[in-house]
Amino acid sequence: MVEDMKLGFRHIEKKLRERMAFNFTQLKGDIIDTGVCTQCGACTAFCDKIVMENGVPVLSGNCENCGVCYAQCPRTIITEEGLIGNYIAAYTAQSKFKTINGQDGGVVTALLSYCMKENLIDAAVVTQKDTEHPWKPHPAYVTKIPDVKKASGSVYCHSMTMPALVKAVEEGFRSIGFVGTPCNIDAVYKLQKSPSRLFNLMIKVNVLRFGLFCMDSFTYEGIKTFIEGKGIDLSKVKKMEILGGFLHVHYDNSMTKFRVRALDEYRSSSCHFCTDLTSENSDISFGGVGSPSGYTTVLTRSNIGDEIIKEAAEDGWISLHEMEFDDFMKVLNLARIKKIHLYTVARRKE
Repeated sequence: MVEDMKLGFRHIEKKLRERMAFNFTQLKGDIIDTGVCTQCGACTAFCDKIVMENGVPVLSGNCENCGVCYAQCPRTIITEEGLIGNYIAAYTAQSKFKTINGQDGGVVTALLSYCMKENLIDAAVVTQKDTEHPWKPHPAYVTKIPDVKKASGSVYCHSMTMPALVKAVEEGFRSIGFVGTPCNIDAVYKLQKSPSRLFNLMIKVNVLRFGLFCMDSFTYEGIKTFIEGKGIDLSKVKKMEILGGFLHVHYDNSMTKFRVRALDEYRSSSCHFCTDLTSENSDISFGGVGSPSGYTTVLTRSNIGDEIIKEAAEDGWISLHEMEFDDFMKVLNLARIKKIHLYTVARRKE
């Protein structure tokens, strides 16, 4: 089964190269209008319909939609590695246990539980919800499967998980699963790769990085103000999820949704400069985009991460299927949108 998945995914890569085509309109919107054009002339060199006027590429005829101008621009990002980082395989997965009610397909919760049961990790750094302040992130390390389950579900606020990781190491845990958004994963990755003055800490431990897809994060105070301003008791909210540009809020056996753009004033300032959708420095990445409702998109990036996913599937903890090409394209397209966010900071703040 595993080898079949790898062969199938190479076929997807071939189709991706054929499908990833753009035109001058997209070049204009992503690069020229945002002011990041380098005036190198690559687009004019390969298309006689594009000319430079006052240092700006301008279309002088009908665009043939060949995509060469976009592909050759030094400021565009169109390769798989450029959009989502290096990866081994892409899957659609779901927890096989009804007792696990996590975000999307509950795969992160199921996988952490599997790793604990098999003694692959002796602790997990997760983000729970504060018992006194509804939906306020409470980072902690846990050592029992029931506590892993309590941390299921996304909290769309920054969580200070690094102190919890250091505390776990200092208290003697040696194999730790770490769950975090791209910025938190980057902190762990940097700590592992260049532990300046922290060698004595990191030499003792192995950390398995579980990265979450993340488009935006908001301040807790902002989320609280917004939700309660809509007449919703935050303590009664059961689940939040961002889908298709909307924040879906589930409460009192009902659901309402708001445009994510309506929360712009509460967005963390660091999110204006983040271009990583899929936690590129993780061992395994997890998200909802690209998979059907109730399922999780999984990208394996390291050999150990890929092996753990396959072992969990073979042991019956999760269902695992190769991601279809059109679904994979949804991941790449959203990643491309986030990559060019850095170019449009001024526009997003207007």
